[in-house]
Amino acid sequence: MKHPFNKKRFWLVVGIVAVLEVLAFYLVLQWKYLFPSSEVSELYTKYANTEGVEASFVKDFRINDTVFVDVTMLEAVTDSGWDTLFSNLLSPKLSNEGLEELANLKWITRIAPQYGCSLQPESVLLNNDIVVADLQARKIAIFHPKQENQYDIILYHQYDKYLIKKQK
Repeated sequence: MKHPFNKKRFWLVVGIVAVLEVLAFYLVLQWKYLFPSSEVSELYTKYANTEGVEASFVKDFRINDTVFVDVTMLEAVTDSGWDTLFSNLLSPKLSNEGLEELANLKWITRIAPQYGCSLQPESVLLNNDIVVADLQARKIAIFHPKQENQYDIILYHQYDKYLIKKQK
């Protein structure tokens, strides 16, 4: 038995197939954002599920026209989260006097060993990260430079951001 051609059913099927193709194309384009790969830092992995800490990872953050670095961003949303971040990343070896001086600062920048390395900054510059902390906002950014010339550029960028622009 021969069925007559149904225009409504035909266009419904064509429409559904077209929508599915657009969704599949969008999924392919957004794959790395929807399903992040293992291209995140160890620090992000450590703090991603820590209570009281919001963690994010920015791949190839733009510092200027030529420098792009990976950055782990950590924000404390609770006092216990800030205590954890502060003790682990900012003051692992400070004396009481050093802690009192830190309390008066608004932000700090320091070179620190990469996560998982020794507690002392390495003599090989590429084995270190740059830690920038906004103490009032309870946010910490850890820059992961890939080349030695990026250290000066990142430090100047932070100097420009916190000192020059905040004074205007």
